[in-house]
Amino acid sequence: MQALLSNSQVDKLGERLKNNAQITETDLRMLDAYRQTFSKAYEFVMKSISNVPHLKPSGRDAKSTMAIIDKLRRESIRLTQIQDIAGCRVVVKDIEAQEKLVQFLCYMFQLTSENIKDRRIYPSHGYRAVHLIVFVDGKSIEIQVRTELQHQWAVFSEKVSDDFGSNIKYGNGIPSLLNILNIYSSGINQVESIELEKFMFTNFRKVSADFIKTVLCTEQLTDEIRNAHIEFIKIIDEIKSHRSGVFQKIDEVKIKLSKIFEETSLKLKEVKKNDLFD
Repeated sequence: MQALLSNSQVDKLGERLKNNAQITETDLRMLDAYRQTFSKAYEFVMKSISNVPHLKPSGRDAKSTMAIIDKLRRESIRLTQIQDIAGCRVVVKDIEAQEKLVQFLCYMFQLTSENIKDRRIYPSHGYRAVHLIVFVDGKSIEIQVRTELQHQWAVFSEKVSDDFGSNIKYGNGIPSLLNILNIYSSGINQVESIELEKFMFTNFRKVSADFIKTVLCTEQLTDEIRNAHIEFIKIIDEIKSHRSGVFQKIDEVKIKLSKIFEETSLKLKEVKKNDLFD
């Protein structure tokens, strides 16, 4: 069955799923056969990541029927263009760990910028993460890399959508809840921007130290260039020292943000939809 499904047949199936109110058993079987064609690629990616020490990916071997139909109806996309039929997720401590893991996975799977969807730069209705698209034998597998805060926001968004309408996580629905999600997302962005700044300072200082030990000790550069570079490092260190107080408070702020997610989720469960949002 799988071998008989050409791209044209798959896209025609997608059109029927998108446009027909009633889904036939034949089309459901065809969709299941198409999803199964991603199994080997999914298993390869999951095994590759699981073999890396300290990484524990959570996987989804096939996107659900309704999730596929919703995506086809929500976006101008063909079924063969959906890149997250199968995928996995890795949650890491902070944005420094996220940066390092993204770089590592790009190296491991030989990815380019075309394979990266950075939802931190371009959030999707408040959702932030880095998505990597890996192709194995022509099949696309999505890897989501989230920080703990990004993951907490995503879980919170799912809970709100479950309770108050699935369209909320796609930017539609009760304005008050959309505002809450956007405010929380912006707060995470502020915190993680400071974390990234700290990481960049630390990383720059290490690279600069190595640079001084090697290149600056040669005769290839003039004294003026050496002195200019050393002065530049001093300026960076001065900026870092002024920011040290902010850097030290980041962990405390992250704990408070986590508690806010938990408290808000509980309060929303306690209050009926009509009580809050008439």
